[in-house]
Amino acid sequence: MPRILTVDDSRPIRMIVSKALIEMGFEVGEAEDGNDGLKKLKEGAYDLVVLDVTMPNLDGPGMLAKMREGGDKTPVLMLTSESKTSIVAALMKLGIQDFVLKPFKGDELKAKVLKALKLSAPPRAQAKVSAASGAGRGPRARGAWRPGP
Repeated sequence: MPRILTVDDSRPIRMIVSKALIEMGFEVGEAEDGNDGLKKLKEGAYDLVVLDVTMPNLDGPGMLAKMREGGDKTPVLMLTSESKTSIVAALMKLGIQDFVLKPFKGDELKAKVLKALKLSAPPRAQAKVSAASGAGRGPRARGAWRPGP
């Protein structure tokens, strides 16, 4: 089962992301800033990091830079409220798989997570991603998730 680390200083955002990913069948870890995220990555392997851009202590781009400097090639899906082309382009240059604009809908997050995992996985591991996504099961079994009020 793929493991995903969500790193965001906003507890409600971490809870929303975690709930959506758990309902998809993924194992989820949480971190409240870049320093905590780096610590969690050293403690255990993850298949994807869902990373906020703006956080105290160590922001998303800073955490990503430290990951890459240390040789960590874990794919990253960036969460951002910035939609300016220049900012998005800068994030892509940092080596992220993709990004999700805040506020986001659950379906958009789920689709981007699945895409990022499939793009980064070797062909044999892609079957794990498909199984975790609920392929071949009805929406009720997949735990169709919708954000609360």
